[in-house]
Amino acid sequence: MYLGLDIGGVRVGVASLNGLEGVPAPLGTFLRSNGQAEAEILRLIVDREVKTLVVGWPLNDASEKTPQCDSVERFCKRISRRAPGVEITYVDEYASTVEAEERFFEARAGQSRKRRDRARERGVLDALAAVTILEIFKNSLQGGNS
Repeated sequence: MYLGLDIGGVRVGVASLNGLEGVPAPLGTFLRSNGQAEAEILRLIVDREVKTLVVGWPLNDASEKTPQCDSVERFCKRISRRAPGVEITYVDEYASTVEAEERFFEARAGQSRKRRDRARERGVLDALAAVTILEIFKNSLQGGNS
């Protein structure tokens, strides 16, 4: 079992992938304040017997580390200390949020702007970005084939 993480400054989007033949699915979004996201991710690791965390690495368009990479790395180190048997794999998440937004608006094309904005505020985009991160990971292992 793989968990995909889109780690932002306020929220962490989470998605799951059950084997490389499966399809990634959004699980939700958790707030980082007071360690809530860490606690939820650790619970998911145990409950779903997660072996690998696939974490979005927020490189810039020149594939260079950004200041956000340091924050992501610190978050992952805290998880790793509390779940030492779980492998952490970083994937370049460049443009994953843009792709998530495209999916989000496509799926909600018939909804009012107010409803779309409320869904966005609930962090739906973060979970969709985590799905995209898992898809990038899966495609990289399969040689770029879908």
